[in-house]
Amino acid sequence: MSVQRTLTRYAHRSSRLKNIPPLEEFLFRNTVKEFQRRVLRTIYQIPSAQTRKDLKKHLREEFEAVSTVKDIQHRKYLLSMGERQYSDVVKAMGLSR
Repeated sequence: MSVQRTLTRYAHRSSRLKNIPPLEEFLFRNTVKEFQRRVLRTIYQIPSAQTRKDLKKHLREEFEAVSTVKDIQHRKYLLSMGERQYSDVVKAMGLSR
């Protein structure tokens, strides 16, 4: 294989990697996804179907509302507030985490 073809292949590979988020952003997204899954698992423990539906809708709306925030520190703050609210709701409803 010629050197030119090899360089061309690697050039195409690097061009596909333009939208990779920084490590901190990548790890934070995973933390948010884990939190969202944990909340959904808790929601599924609620016996009332209508309440489950309403809470899932509210959860989706909350995550969509803050998805436009770009500052990572502000997003971390919002996540910590969400975790605190989640903890309070779980205690109030007597559900397990």
